[in-house]
Amino acid sequence: MADTVLRKLIVEICNARNLMPKDGQGTASAYAIVDFDGQRRRTKTKFRDLNPQWDEKLEFFVHDVATMGEEILEINLCNDKKTGKRSTFLGKVKIAGNAFAAAGSETLVYYPLEKRSVFSQIKGEIGLKAYYVDESIPAAAAATEEKPAAEGQAAPAAEEKAGEKEKEKTEEGKKEAEAAKTEEKPKEEAKPEDKPKEEAKPEEKKPDAAASPATADTKTKPPEAAAAATPPPPAVPQKTETSLGMLFWRIVPRYVVKVVVHGRVPELIRVAYECLKIAFGR
Repeated sequence: MADTVLRKLIVEICNARNLMPKDGQGTASAYAIVDFDGQRRRTKTKFRDLNPQWDEKLEFFVHDVATMGEEILEINLCNDKKTGKRSTFLGKVKIAGNAFAAAGSETLVYYPLEKRSVFSQIKGEIGLKAYYVDESIPAAAAATEEKPAAEGQAAPAAEEKAGEKEKEKTEEGKKEAEAAKTEEKPKEEAKPEDKPKEEAKPEEKKPDAAASPATADTKTKPPEAAAAATPPPPAVPQKTETSLGMLFWRIVPRYVVKVVVHGRVPELIRVAYECLKIAFGR
């Protein structure tokens, strides 16, 4: 069986010079993020240094040697805030795949940092080496190495799916807990409404309890004692027609004499009518 060729791309991040201060104190804490062919690597952070020195080697697998020239190597410099906020952009560099040199012929090249947008305030440059290494591996060994690589690529996807499933389960659990709480709340609200009803029952029975001694006394006492115990009803005043009639016969003759003497018959009639109204209470 013919040997297969495994190509690796080595990107050596050496240093950066004259970076833009981004931390508000005249310095910057820079780190580099390198992307190539769907792979990402990151350097360490150099704190408070406008001319950081990394000297780190980052390795990338070249999946297709024939199309390596079409790939783009992208390097982004960022300021590490260490406060939980998003890092500040310091500049970027893009290098085409056909510019990579073979191992042994690489040189240190300084690339000026580019802006991400028109409003970005960027300055400085980054020095790096980019070269590839070809390794010949027997076919059987290459197959065994490709399988772990494929498994390694599939593992993050499986982990992401498992994480998504766990999130969905946690969200479903939260929803069920909220639904259970909402169902328990109406039950708890209904219980206080039942309590006043239960408390109202003894209140309704209280008058019966208060009246029970009197009824018990009436039952235990003989009828004669019960009749003696009950007071007689109050006397209602009755109108006596005799007193009003006497008043009528005392007043009327006097007016009659006056009317007869003075000859005022209509006045006599009116007086008689008024007296009758007074006498009979109308």
